[in-house]
Amino acid sequence: MLHFDFKLQVSYLKRLQFSGGMVWSLELDDVTGHCHRGKYPLLTRIYEMLNGKDRDYYETLPPPDPDWDITTTTTPEPTTEEPTTTPEPTTTVEPTTTEEPTTTQVLTTTPEPTTTTRRPTTTQEVTTDGVTISVPDNGRIICGKLFLCHDDGMFQHPCNHYKYVECENVNGHWWIFVRDCPTGTKWHQPIRNCIKDDDLTTQKSDEERHYRLK
Repeated sequence: MLHFDFKLQVSYLKRLQFSGGMVWSLELDDVTGHCHRGKYPLLTRIYEMLNGKDRDYYETLPPPDPDWDITTTTTPEPTTEEPTTTPEPTTTVEPTTTEEPTTTQVLTTTPEPTTTTRRPTTTQEVTTDGVTISVPDNGRIICGKLFLCHDDGMFQHPCNHYKYVECENVNGHWWIFVRDCPTGTKWHQPIRNCIKDDDLTTQKSDEERHYRLK
């Protein structure tokens, strides 16, 4: 009976179109052929029904055994009672009252104009070489000349290619800094950054060549 139940399980597996089957665990199979069905009857049956000679075979339930004691029980038919008719309630329609429309008044509020107060520009006087120069808040004397910042960012130093000027506006006040490029580089305004100094590299190569000739 166990072998027949196993074939039913494989048939069920095939109807669901699964990719394969397994036996767990292997010691439940007859590895020595003790039951006279050959060695490994369970694994062999799986292979035959999935890939072998019985791959188109589907097991069905056997007919009932005539020796079984089957008792037929007659179930009495249920008694149907006639439904009780309940009279429908009488509905009284009340007159409809029409409500008067509600008038909504929209109040328009005119916002007050906003007044913006500009911060006064601070100007200081600086004397350079006997000449007095008025320096506004966005300016600084660099190399004896007045340098003015109009935008945030980094700009060409007026007299030194190895330096640059940084302008920063914080809450209406200008901060102006003079920065140095890293060693071996000089300022390049088109990209606003320090680049490798070719002149310095050429001069260094000439010095090394002259040293080797010595």
